[in-house]
Amino acid sequence: MSGYQVHPYSFDALQRLFQKHAGASEEFVAGKFHSIYFRDYFRALKAKTIVVEEHYVDRDYLEDFVGYYGRCFRPPDRYCVRIHFFKSSFAVEDLDNFLANQSHRTSFLRSKLNSKQYLGFVVVKPLPQTFIGRTCLRTYPTESTGRHFPALRNYDVSLFGVSLTVRSLAFQEQDTEVARCATAALWSTFQGTATRFGHPVPTPVEITKHAMALHGLQSRTLPAKDGLTLEQMGDAIRKMNLEPHFSEVPRREDLQAEAYAYLRAGVPVVMVASLVDTQDRLKAKRDRGRWDGRHALVLTGYHMSNQSVLTFGDTSMYWRATRIDKFYAHDDQVGPFSRLVLSASGSFYEWDDELRRSRKTYFMESSWAGDSEELGSVFVVPETLIVPLYPKMRITFREALKGMKEFASLLGNLSGFGYVSLPGVLEWDLFLTTGSELKSELFDAQLITGAYAQEILSQSMPRFLWRAVACQGEVPVLELLFDATAILQGNFFFRAIEYDRKVLRVLRNPNAVGFADDSITLAMLEWFRDN
Repeated sequence: MSGYQVHPYSFDALQRLFQKHAGASEEFVAGKFHSIYFRDYFRALKAKTIVVEEHYVDRDYLEDFVGYYGRCFRPPDRYCVRIHFFKSSFAVEDLDNFLANQSHRTSFLRSKLNSKQYLGFVVVKPLPQTFIGRTCLRTYPTESTGRHFPALRNYDVSLFGVSLTVRSLAFQEQDTEVARCATAALWSTFQGTATRFGHPVPTPVEITKHAMALHGLQSRTLPAKDGLTLEQMGDAIRKMNLEPHFSEVPRREDLQAEAYAYLRAGVPVVMVASLVDTQDRLKAKRDRGRWDGRHALVLTGYHMSNQSVLTFGDTSMYWRATRIDKFYAHDDQVGPFSRLVLSASGSFYEWDDELRRSRKTYFMESSWAGDSEELGSVFVVPETLIVPLYPKMRITFREALKGMKEFASLLGNLSGFGYVSLPGVLEWDLFLTTGSELKSELFDAQLITGAYAQEILSQSMPRFLWRAVACQGEVPVLELLFDATAILQGNFFFRAIEYDRKVLRVLRNPNAVGFADDSITLAMLEWFRDN
């Protein structure tokens, strides 16, 4: 008897598989947010075929089973099923022939069973309510859409001896026994940082135990009835030999700029937010939104609109990240790469927080339902970003931002006095990178040539750098590089890259250092003077 099934893809077929292998009721599966989300997601991916891999051993679930479920008098099954999705159409007879007859393999691999046709997989755990296990799915189409998913990695899959690859970031829902939303968010985040910073990926039960080792809750560790505090999430991150960076994002542009800066570097960002219910049970809009708890999710991508860039906060500096109008998140209560739509600039919503204090804030439209059971009736209000960082990264986004703002202000003043002739309005960009990635990009783009290119490409650089790029339209004019591994009390400015060396030649005048009004600006002007 074969250990697989093949079905033509349909939403009904997927629901039946969830019911069968999770032991869940038809009503429960139909009403689950994930089911509704997968319906639209697989429609967008144009799924044609489902392959069910039975008797599948999933490492994360197995560790949870050994650490918790297996100790029950009547434990659930230790095995899962893994459901694979393909864009190609084939039947069970085609797969039978492929596995049994070598003569059929080449053509079938070329046309049906390969990474180009593969959309990814969903592991179904034998739990009747929280059955969505490790899920690795291809993202929404990105070409010419403005969507960007920089925090992805490759997942290698062996299906009946065939090697497949899907580029994704693993997702799973909280199971309320060994993991709550914060644990699920950290688990997905560690999937990305493991590749970026080189550490093992802990299982959900390990994350929960790490988080509560130093700062326990009033309730017991397992089952995980209570969510994790920010302090406990920080402890779980430190257990991976990383340092947690906490940052509050009270303004829309704070979220856009900082989340983008780390996401662009391939680092997923945990976001802790308040959930605000905007409708009552009769689907009427509330006079003021009602606080409905806090939630942790993982920002995994963003959408760049075509609208004009805005100035950043109270500065006159135009910032590329202000064009972001949507983020994509692994929300364990909705699904992978779920969409969060940012409120428009200057648009605020009034709501009462947990202490019944009235607040008026920017917000994000979500796929959550509140008392009205209407999808989208719950807003997400961002509060805190948590970024796991390599321990030697001491200069954070805020320090690099300060350096960039000071230099942009200096350029504005010099331009106003007529000392600098800028090619037009500059649009600034700030993001984290590595020295090797910077050199690869410069080498491929060929925007600098000759001895100048040789100088920069051969220069020894820090492992991690902040890139502050000033562009006119899509054309870079200048870059400021900040050493992310420097110490705070030292000079963290590394060097500049000038794509048009005539623009800032005035800064090479020895008297230009007189324009400096702080240590970081002085360091930058001294560099221009000496180079």
